[in-house]
Amino acid sequence: MSAVLPIIVEDFRSFTNLPDDARITSLYGKHTARVLSLLKKAVTAEDYAAVIAAGGDTDTDRENAFEYAFSRLCLSIMLPALNTNTAGKGIVTETGFDQGRTKLLSGTELKNRQTDLNLEALKTLEEYLNDDGLVLLSSYKVKPKSFFRAALISQTETDPTDDLWDDLNIWCG
Repeated sequence: MSAVLPIIVEDFRSFTNLPDDARITSLYGKHTARVLSLLKKAVTAEDYAAVIAAGGDTDTDRENAFEYAFSRLCLSIMLPALNTNTAGKGIVTETGFDQGRTKLLSGTELKNRQTDLNLEALKTLEEYLNDDGLVLLSSYKVKPKSFFRAALISQTETDPTDDLWDDLNIWCG
């Protein structure tokens, strides 16, 4: 019986619709500890401990939510590497008759996709979030997805979640 988190790489690929590729497996292995650290900072200690201690054979709403959120956060963190390190394949942003044609996401598209993945993960875990996680979730709901976002962040006064934002800078985009 294994722990619920981190999920096994096969489940991660299933959740994210990624192919069975050694590079993806390698990237996944390098980022699981970071995702666990992010989750630990954003959810209640009781829920985090329960999910880490739970056996992989159980199937509760909480465990399913954590598995799904884990996969979304891990994909968000891996996205820049997948966008540039896929043997020229890039991330499919256009489909059509030429199935082999792909293009890399632009910086803005990449940040927007990461923001969407992070928001999706936080919404999935909403009932398990601690105060810092709830602040983070609410900040995603009000921040625009544009270059103005950086200006808004830099013009705000001291934010009580500055430490969390520093730790979760990948979430900020």
